[in-house]
Amino acid sequence: MRINADGTLVAGTVSTNNVARASIWSTSSGALTSLYQGTATASQVLGMNTSGSVLVGYGTFDGKAQALYWTGSGTSYTMHNLLETLEEEDVDMTGWNLIEATGASDDGTYIVGAGTLSNSDVTFIANVPAGGLSTTEALYQSLGAMGQVGPAVTGMGQLSMSRLGSVAGGQGMHFAVSAPGPATGAPSAGTGSETGLSSGDDMPGRLDLWVVGTVGTNIELNGDDLGLHGGVGLTWERGEWRVGCGLFGDSRDLDTSYNGNQDIQAVGPGAFVAYTPEGTGLEFRVSGLWQTVDLDLKRGYANGAGSATSKGSTNADVFGLSGRVQWARNWTDQLALTPFAEYTWQTTHIDGYSESGGPFPASFDSRNETSNSLRAGLRADASLLDKVATWAWIAWDHRFEDKSSGLGGTSLGLGSFTYAGSRVDQDWADTGLGASWDVTERLSANTALGFALGCDDDTMSDLNVTLGFSYQLW
Repeated sequence: MRINADGTLVAGTVSTNNVARASIWSTSSGALTSLYQGTATASQVLGMNTSGSVLVGYGTFDGKAQALYWTGSGTSYTMHNLLETLEEEDVDMTGWNLIEATGASDDGTYIVGAGTLSNSDVTFIANVPAGGLSTTEALYQSLGAMGQVGPAVTGMGQLSMSRLGSVAGGQGMHFAVSAPGPATGAPSAGTGSETGLSSGDDMPGRLDLWVVGTVGTNIELNGDDLGLHGGVGLTWERGEWRVGCGLFGDSRDLDTSYNGNQDIQAVGPGAFVAYTPEGTGLEFRVSGLWQTVDLDLKRGYANGAGSATSKGSTNADVFGLSGRVQWARNWTDQLALTPFAEYTWQTTHIDGYSESGGPFPASFDSRNETSNSLRAGLRADASLLDKVATWAWIAWDHRFEDKSSGLGGTSLGLGSFTYAGSRVDQDWADTGLGASWDVTERLSANTALGFALGCDDDTMSDLNVTLGFSYQLW
């Protein structure tokens, strides 16, 4: 027996000739009306919405139970077969069998119940007006998958920090003393072993204009994950000190399950300061970066035997600090080895937002993501050709957090949801090769190919190709 909110309607079953038939009784008029329609041998009401305008249950047809719902008011209702209604809404119902409907949302839009999908028992939720049908498990998984947005934004910020560190280190070769190729910390490779003006004029330091860009993608090269990252700025060097600043932009387009997509755009300034005590081969470096981020997010999920998406847009802020120490040692005039270690702290704030479109939109609360990571490795620099420098590196990366931040919000038809946070990779490696060369006395170019190894989630790109230029202004 089911009763609406104000007690004016009571729905249940009436036995006629030992067959249960769904019926409704109006307490105001005293009328009892059978809801039986069609060829069902038996029917039963299992739930209703707040007003009683939507009743849900099942009917038995040729010995097979099928989910039914009734719409109407008072004692006048129309019976609907839920599966057939969804098919009329162009939902692909291949493999689905809806056995019974057990509840309805307050406004009657959402109907929940039990059935089978490919002969496996499932709990379903249907949005009848919007033509939506999915399992509650699939919807909760799609909501939980949005927890990867925070780590993805953090990963982009870490890439910008890496590019900032690259230009802070000169983008070229690391030698403890003058050797074929630039000295330690030279703003660009291939400018010779001296620093300052190539003409030998006595100027207050050296100023370089640099540009750097990176393309990142997954190892499959299928276009599901494409990132474009770039920066432009100035580096000033005098004696043992080197400082610089620039503007960095990031764009990442990541395809997710069921035709979902994450389009992330970030831009903001970064700055660094480096100190290289003369004659030691040591370098100490500190850098910082702030970015504002625009996110266009499309969440995909199963809809019947097909898929559907709900979209939302929001903003984020990223702030990071990094410290690095390294020691360059020459083994020969053509070979130098540089062990290094760096620690990066980063915080990300993502504003809350609401989705639109699709049969199951949701609203997500604002959240904060914090990342603490350590990177340690070895770099080898070789100068084998005139005006051409090469290097290679291998590093181990460790993130101290094992989960992303918690995720919460509200899903229409499902109520509020909370997730403790999704797992993120804590340990992976990165390796790669680089080269730089003199184009003119003042202009140099460099390129690098990097790989991330053992990073299984979507926070980092597997493959990165970088191209940079540096021009000596004075």
